[in-house]
Amino acid sequence: MRLLIISLLICLFTIPVYSFQYECKTLSTECSPKGVIISPDGKSACVMNLESCSVTVYNTDTRKLIYTIYFPQTYAEGWDYKTESPVDSVAQKPVEAAFTEKGRYLWISLHNDSSVAVFDMEGCRFDYLVYKDTVKARLKYADGSVCDKSYLRVSVGKTPKVISVSPDERRVAVSNWHGKSVSVIDSRSFKVINTIPVSEVPRGMVFNKNGSLLYVAIMYGNYIETVDTFLWKRTGFIYGVGAAPRDLIIDKEGKYIYCSANQGNNIARVDTSKNKVLDALYVGVGPRTLEFSPDEKTIYVCCYRSNRLYVVDVKTFKVIDILPTGLDPVGVAISPSGDIWVTDQGDSTLSVFQHKTCAKNLSGRKNI
Repeated sequence: MRLLIISLLICLFTIPVYSFQYECKTLSTECSPKGVIISPDGKSACVMNLESCSVTVYNTDTRKLIYTIYFPQTYAEGWDYKTESPVDSVAQKPVEAAFTEKGRYLWISLHNDSSVAVFDMEGCRFDYLVYKDTVKARLKYADGSVCDKSYLRVSVGKTPKVISVSPDERRVAVSNWHGKSVSVIDSRSFKVINTIPVSEVPRGMVFNKNGSLLYVAIMYGNYIETVDTFLWKRTGFIYGVGAAPRDLIIDKEGKYIYCSANQGNNIARVDTSKNKVLDALYVGVGPRTLEFSPDEKTIYVCCYRSNRLYVVDVKTFKVIDILPTGLDPVGVAISPSGDIWVTDQGDSTLSVFQHKTCAKNLSGRKNI
């Protein structure tokens, strides 16, 4: 009994408190939202909805739906990650996204289609006479009006996930989960120019500041692999990041990479000058996507199993806040104004946090 009381007291005084600095608005979206990305002009948030084969686009100021892109649905073999076995599914399931050309082109990985969809967001359509592999999607506006919008289908490896763009935006890298490879696409010709095999299942990726190296999180290998982007060959490994490294971000100066370890329940900080892990920080259970605040003083970490968004101070590399989200938070993106958009995959919602003074406080206690 004494040990039980001591344990309860330890939990009471060590569980972090939810901040008064944020307020959260919950938005409904389509089924199973995964990745979320803010347009370069900061005006819209694009959400990839895996199971509804759609992309919902919101106004970041009003937080209202602008339109939804619905992909055509065709049969394909999918993958059950719980049983680690193939299942009957559909091809056009969007996962992650990236922008090029200052937001003109939106690139979206399609989980079971071994492809990336490229949309021209300026309203132009890809001419079938020039680009043979064009596909029609359906665009439905919030007022109910509907129109067709063509996209370009770029074939990549099996089960594409993360899309990373080089600093000069000339190259687009796509991590292929079951392909155990990275596809490299010329962003102007929309053609695959190289495919780099990696040692195990890849996911998160970032280029270094000058684009000479591509860092690839090897989720089933518990390390990061480096790729020379001149030769497009693997050059080394970075160990010690934690179990099942999933997502990578790099600061604007290119000095540090931060890596989420999905099974290690930590994030790691990597010194890019030495390509070595400096330190690791334990966060919630199942850290997935992480992202910087606009001033890069803070990192936000989605912790899938904890249903929490962890807030990390970059300078001290310590957890300074924990925010309650919806069920199974997986994706996060930050608007230029600092609003935090989180996808809650388990209940098909978005948790949008804003810096205010009336945020939810579940414990009613002050920070300890």
